[in-house]
Amino acid sequence: MNILIVKLSAIGDVVHTLPSLAALRKRYPDAHITWVIEEMASDLVMDHPHLDRVIVSRRKGWIGDLKR
Repeated sequence: MNILIVKLSAIGDVVHTLPSLAALRKRYPDAHITWVIEEMASDLVMDHPHLDRVIVSRRKGWIGDLKR
């Protein structure tokens, strides 16, 4: 299973979403969890233990970044 979280730059929204990562990992321990985020908020999720991948992207180009 793959899970994609898209919270690009609203820092407050990113902070409020962080606790859900532990719940997702607990419920789906084998899932590959990816977060798409803009650079200005990326420090909040980089190296998070419940994320498998972080894609730092431009707001308008994030869908193309998924293909890389």
